Amino acid sequence: MPNLEQVVDLIALATLTHLMDADNSLAIAVVGRSAPPGSRGRARALGLAISLVFRLALLLLLVYVLRVGTMSLRLAGHTIALRDTLLLLAGLFLLVKSVREIFNGAWADSGKAAATAARPFASIVLQIALVDLTLSVDSIVTVVGMASNVGLMIAVIAIDVVLLFFSASVISLLTEKHPSLDTLIVCALLLVGVELVSVGVGLPIDKRYIYAMMAFAFFVELVNLRKERIAPGYRAAHPCESKLQR
Repeated sequence: MPNLEQVVDLIALATLTHLMDADNSLAIAVVGRSAPPGSRGRARALGLAISLVFRLALLLLLVYVLRVGTMSLRLAGHTIALRDTLLLLAGLFLLVKSVREIFNGAWADSGKAAATAARPFASIVLQIALVDLTLSVDSIVTVVGMASNVGLMIAVIAIDVVLLFFSASVISLLTEKHPSLDTLIVCALLLVGVELVSVGVGLPIDKRYIYAMMAFAFFVELVNLRKERIAPGYRAAHPCESKLQR
């Protein structure tokens, strides 16, 4: 039976890991919406289940390797760090994905955009799994470095995946209810892609700048949503709610 110290370590590490994986929720929500509306939840669940298996495999590998920075490939006489390569590929994928989403939402014909949005279910599930795994490399390395018990590491990773499912689901519901948030989420994902590419090429951008821009944009969008709610048309359509607000 776990003691109090192990429970505290579990809560602290699970919280830290989920905060480090905040970008994953955005990516999973954006990738998952390519699935049919009735299957998006199932796509996220299956994708994260597969990602959990991949995460645990990587975790057990890192327990023996200790540092992912020591894992490298030799190509044409050059040493390529595996971590940087994974982050670069993930960043490029997110850049392409977000730019396509922005184009389909802003300029493409609505009927044509809907037709191109539908993709094979298995492909979407695999994309969710691979994106989540790639974006989780840093958090997995952190867990390996901070925890000494393999069972604790596995529990932290499992809790993080469950939390990601719910947070990605909430983001997806918000974008469906408030379409104006959709562009904001995609643009935030674009910034995440830029940050990952910068890390992959060895010119990292401080994440604090990325998060500051996201927070400011989100604040502006909340103000706009509030203004829409108190607009004259909204008051006329919801007289009872308007009286309560007064």
